[in-house]
Amino acid sequence: MADVETSDPVVAAQRAIQHEVGRSDRKQSRGDGGAAQLGARDYPAPPFPEQHQAKPGAEARLDPARM
Repeated sequence: MADVETSDPVVAAQRAIQHEVGRSDRKQSRGDGGAAQLGARDYPAPPFPEQHQAKPGAEARLDPARM
């Protein structure tokens, strides 16, 4: 086990780093404070076209393309 005396400076240094990061985070402006909403993704709707391919098939020929 580590000595309490030798770990105290290490603990104090880590806490100082954590406080500095916390102050930095509070200074940054984040707009409304929420996550960025990038919009809904467009998904294809049924009915889907027939896409049977002989093996081995080419994924590039699929329409709509795979995600």
